[in-house]
Amino acid sequence: MPFINQRGNLVTDSYGNVYSFDLTDKGLEVVYHDKATRKSDRNILAEDGTMEYDVTINKEDDIYVVCQKTDTSISLYSLVNNRWTENVISDGFSEDMYNLNIIATEENIHILYCLQSEIDSSKLTVYHHYLKDNKWNTNVVSDIFRRELLNPIQVVKQKDKLILGYYNLVDRCEEIFINIFDINTETWGRSLQITNDQSTKLYLDIMYKDDCIHITYSEYEYDNLSIKYKKYNISDSHIKLISEDTLSNPANCTYSTLVYESGLLWNIWTEYDNVVSCFSEDEGITWTNPYLWPESKKKNFARYKFVTNESNIKNAYLLNYAFGTIHPQLAFLGFGNVDKAYEVAKKKDIGSDMYDKNNEENYKYEQYQQNSKEKKETKTHPDDEYFLDIYEKAYQKPIRKRRGNYDVYNASSEYNERKDVVKTKNQDLLVKEIKTLRQILDELDIRIEKIENRIKRLTNDDQDEKVYETLKDLEKRVNELEVVLSKRRRPFGARY
Repeated sequence: MPFINQRGNLVTDSYGNVYSFDLTDKGLEVVYHDKATRKSDRNILAEDGTMEYDVTINKEDDIYVVCQKTDTSISLYSLVNNRWTENVISDGFSEDMYNLNIIATEENIHILYCLQSEIDSSKLTVYHHYLKDNKWNTNVVSDIFRRELLNPIQVVKQKDKLILGYYNLVDRCEEIFINIFDINTETWGRSLQITNDQSTKLYLDIMYKDDCIHITYSEYEYDNLSIKYKKYNISDSHIKLISEDTLSNPANCTYSTLVYESGLLWNIWTEYDNVVSCFSEDEGITWTNPYLWPESKKKNFARYKFVTNESNIKNAYLLNYAFGTIHPQLAFLGFGNVDKAYEVAKKKDIGSDMYDKNNEENYKYEQYQQNSKEKKETKTHPDDEYFLDIYEKAYQKPIRKRRGNYDVYNASSEYNERKDVVKTKNQDLLVKEIKTLRQILDELDIRIEKIENRIKRLTNDDQDEKVYETLKDLEKRVNELEVVLSKRRRPFGARY
């Protein structure tokens, strides 16, 4: 069944009641599912709502919906004590609005969005408003530039911080930046560029956990889209890359989504209208092969933004988005018991961390690794000398096994063992060459000695003609020996 590419929001309060928000032909619709009575109630919240809306919930279970109307005005809907109210917070903008987000912190409501410049359509400005003491405060966060497609911004809350992730152009290429808002001081920090690979990227999801930022997105690779993952440590406005990986095959991989569940970090995406995912048991250092979830072939599904106040869910899960089936039977897809899924082989499993389609040496190394998996350790490869140079480059960092128990092996140790095998082989060849040359030299010494003895016997003048002929014969024999020697010589190979 197909992936329904529509924006949906799921909110659960502290009692486990579910609020489902969707844009329909009638407008912005909310469906309330009562956990106790198992009954549902459907209402139209905004008849003229546009694609730009977002939902959040505060610690008192009050729900807030920010929505841009067709007349470009901005309304804030509030559900307090089971009653919806509407407040118009802006009469509208002459510029186009994108990426409308709302976040509830302990005390305040925060709204972020992008406004497109009327002069330059490639330029947008990120605005931040927050409600404090019944007064809206405004910050201009950053100017950003885009290419043909506008990528989303991502806002996540972590204790006393708001973390904003967004794309900006650097040398005409999309790179990912983050900026952090300190809720206590009510100030934004400086923008930090965290990618610098000059690749074309799409989509974005961010997770903050234990002073680390996990980032996933789609990247054009081999004329298709692959899922990329990066993990960074953040300390005092400094960012350090901890790990990175390519998690999918090059395919139509979109909407990568991070979910932390019961000690496992999942990365979930759509691939040709299927839900595919992989997981990490060590918080992003190593990853499994992808798993395809057959249930996504049988049912319509969508990607939901998810916000919850239910303590059991908050303790077991950490996520901003999730894939799930369509109303009325809402169920998450893409993580949990992998018995419900089947493993998908990686097309470029070995050496993919270092693979570069423009780097012929890395490509040959990858092919060699794949072809030599079934060979014995002591068996050498015809191109051993060439691959020693490749190992020097390739084994600068460990390479993970992607199957089995996902152990990390000592790559430098394997390189040394391989190098010793080649070294021994070349030493044996060298010994054979030396023995052959010694035999040739001994034979040459004997022949030279015989010729010298013959010359000594030719001492009188009347034998000059014979001496001349003998010398010519000697020169001819020496030339013949040189030819023999040149045919017998071979290169020694690499020396150590």
